Amino acid sequence: MNQNRIQHAASKKVEILREHLENQVPISEIARCYGINPNLIHKWKKQLFEGKVEQRLEERQKKLDQAADPPAPDIGGRAGNRKILSLFERCKNSISL
Repeated sequence: MNQNRIQHAASKKVEILREHLENQVPISEIARCYGINPNLIHKWKKQLFEGKVEQRLEERQKKLDQAADPPAPDIGGRAGNRKILSLFERCKNSISL
């Protein structure tokens, strides 16, 4: 039996947990309605109260921020700085105002 696991979106998990916590719907009823094992809902609830959900969202946001704004390339320390300054001086001297 090779069954693939279903990846539930964070928004769906929040929707399910909100239904349980705000509306006091029993986990067994929610699990039956969504076709999910009740233990999985209990696990999500535990993660929510342990702060793991926020931690994962922060990690995901950090990865997105890093992808959007990659770090500046290393230009080789002082030698690299001298090369850039030299290039800048040449460009500055070649432009006449």
